[in-house]
Amino acid sequence: MAIKPDHEAGTVSITNGTNTLSGVNTFWVLAKIQKGDTFKVKNLDAIIEEVVSNTEIILKEAWTGGNLTASPYAIRYQPDGSRFAGAYVEIRELLANGNLTAFAALVGALDLIPIFTGAGALTLIPKNDLIQGVQTDENVETLAERAAFDGEAKGFSVLVADVGDGRSAIYFKLSSTSGDWSDPAYLTGANGSFQSEGDWLAATTYEIGKVVFYQGSSWISLQDTNLNHAPPTLPTTSNVWWTILAKAGSSFIYRGNYAPAAAYIKDDVVTNQGSIWIALQATTGNPPPLLPTTSNAQWQLMIQGTGTYRGDYAAGTQYRAGDMALFNNSTWIALQSTIGNSPPALPTTSNAYWGLIAAKGTGDVSGPATNADGNLALWNGANSKTLKDGGVITAAALALANLTGTPVADRLPYLNGASSAALATLSSFARTILDDTTGNAMAVTMGFVQSSVGSSFYVRLPGGLLVQWGSTVGTTAGGGGGINVALAQSYTTSASWSLSAMNGEQASGPILFGRIHTR
Repeated sequence: MAIKPDHEAGTVSITNGTNTLSGVNTFWVLAKIQKGDTFKVKNLDAIIEEVVSNTEIILKEAWTGGNLTASPYAIRYQPDGSRFAGAYVEIRELLANGNLTAFAALVGALDLIPIFTGAGALTLIPKNDLIQGVQTDENVETLAERAAFDGEAKGFSVLVADVGDGRSAIYFKLSSTSGDWSDPAYLTGANGSFQSEGDWLAATTYEIGKVVFYQGSSWISLQDTNLNHAPPTLPTTSNVWWTILAKAGSSFIYRGNYAPAAAYIKDDVVTNQGSIWIALQATTGNPPPLLPTTSNAQWQLMIQGTGTYRGDYAAGTQYRAGDMALFNNSTWIALQSTIGNSPPALPTTSNAYWGLIAAKGTGDVSGPATNADGNLALWNGANSKTLKDGGVITAAALALANLTGTPVADRLPYLNGASSAALATLSSFARTILDDTTGNAMAVTMGFVQSSVGSSFYVRLPGGLLVQWGSTVGTTAGGGGGINVALAQSYTTSASWSLSAMNGEQASGPILFGRIHTR
């Protein structure tokens, strides 16, 4: 096993001639400092007798060095091999009383169990002697059936299941004389063994001899028709209805997580702040203390729990010694119970409440302290490693984020719903239109041809359709004659076209609809 490095967290103080070592920003319990480890200051060593808490150690002998105040120190872990050897010697000394020798002398066999018969003396007994309880030579149902064994020898035993009143009893032959039986040794019934009824209930009627469990103690009923009469509260041990059978405190009673409204009695055990506590007296509404305090008037620490990771540090959260939290991207461990006392800002690595476990790396990207859910993250400045809140991502942007289709050449994204988008084909011809900056340029790209000759104009569409127009000056009499308009392009057929003519730009005047032909 790898050798552990010396433990050097925090500072210590001790007065010459005493053996109590006090620490600041130390966490000796969490660091698993144990009895037998060595406390070292400069060239002085002292053996540790007991680790009381994260901030207190008892030395095996009084400190012979000078007074220490907020002094650096080191604690060197005892090697596992040395610790094991010491434990082995201690166990060997404890067992050097003949017990191991007696055990080694036994010859084991199936279903035999060793049992002490005296100091340093062991024997083997059958397992059935332990699991079957009282054993008799014969078992019968009634007293009448017992008569079949009246002639047995002295010491012969018979278990009668029902002696006539519902009780069971054992009878022993007192001599070999026929029918010379002992008085019954009752096993069950009102005058036999106790009958447990579980927890006391006000609505249950108890008979004499019935046993109940109440406030951690066992009580036996002194009367029949015992209805809605509770046993007394300790230290009172009896009233006219009940008397104590087994007083609370003879064993621990685990009551679960501590509850302020619960009534606890002496030796009740609870869980609080992740540690196990035992009640020193009856109490209600008085919680165990906050660690590192290990006792108050009502409670004593039994087992201190290990810390847990609590996520991001929160000022309103109660932390206990050993809890870990994330603060300013670094991980910290609580040195004592605390609420509202934050870890320090780096480069400070500890205060009275917190010690640094893992510092954040240098050059990491960092972001704002607060931001809105779903907002866009943007770099805050050129060549920086700091992010800023880029604001709300619009519905259209989110729709484009949900774009479907295969990203290949000649595709154009478009919205096809309130929160979705797809890809459409974009031809090379369409791209030549999209890069035009004017309507005329777009018309030329699409194949439009337009020009003029004198006062005549024409446009030829991409499909070949020719549109021409012009102007002239003249009049016609109603019903005869015509007006000639010189067109810029010759038509390829002799078909005729309709013509609308207007008197200049006037809103009224003679209008002639006629026919014009190719020139």
